[in-house]
Amino acid sequence: MNPKLAPNTFEQAWWESVSESDPADKEYQRLTESTLLDLCLTAAYQIGDLARTARFDLEGLQPEIKPRSGEVPESPVTKYDRLAEQLLRQSIADSFGDQVNVVGEEYGGELDPNPEVYNVVIDPIDGTKSFLAHENGFSVAISIFKGTQLIAGIITNPIQEEMYYGFQDHPSRVIQLPTRPTQIIQAQNLPTNSTPNPDLRVNLNVVKIDESLLATVANINEATREITDIRGLGGSPALNIAEASKGFYVYLYNWKYGETEPHDLAAGVKIIHNAGGSVIGENGEPINPIGHRGILIAGTHQANQARVLQIVQSVSS
Repeated sequence: MNPKLAPNTFEQAWWESVSESDPADKEYQRLTESTLLDLCLTAAYQIGDLARTARFDLEGLQPEIKPRSGEVPESPVTKYDRLAEQLLRQSIADSFGDQVNVVGEEYGGELDPNPEVYNVVIDPIDGTKSFLAHENGFSVAISIFKGTQLIAGIITNPIQEEMYYGFQDHPSRVIQLPTRPTQIIQAQNLPTNSTPNPDLRVNLNVVKIDESLLATVANINEATREITDIRGLGGSPALNIAEASKGFYVYLYNWKYGETEPHDLAAGVKIIHNAGGSVIGENGEPINPIGHRGILIAGTHQANQARVLQIVQSVSS
């Protein structure tokens, strides 16, 4: 194996424990940041596997519609969104009892600000519309807070079988999960693109971006050709932020409805921050992943982020 793709000691031990026995049988002696990270990686892997298989349960995929809440419009939810969150909650309860506070999109909860309390936050299937459409734009997003301090972010793309994570101050990593448990995992630091002056590539959500901004991006691309590629993947914003941490694309999104909740962006923000990048708002400053609304621009190359910010500000002024 290429040494650059070799898993570190923690990743190798984690994968061996997951692949050699039923993850549900894992036992943790005590609560530490490392054991909690291990549990959340395992849960993200299990939920990703559940979601990947669930796409073919056509009867079970009939969604309910969550009613409008304030500015937030109606949105679909499936039984698998709820099953996935239940899986994490049960894993934490079995391993750590009531020592960990859980906050989830489907069953609620609030961050405990006590600096001695660990909070685990989950969006079990972020990008449910992509999930329902059999697209690869949905993810499992889990973040860990100690009090209100964000200490870990984990995002799994079940279809591409990639797991991103950032922990404490360590460089973010991406793990290529094997298609069979007996295979060896590969992993590397983020960003994977280390080109000093990468081409400007923009990933934007066509539905969420205002028409004037979308037209301006297109016109600049037509007139100057300075943008090498424009794509619009849609789906999970947290996953798109994590993918921006690879260093190839700048992600442009407009959070239009309400303010972001703890489960929305925190995992992606932690991953890209530990990859040496950032998520900035329309004022050019790093966003707070909780309570943000409006434009966000995620990337690892500051000059490319700044150019996208210039385009955004030219439309706003």
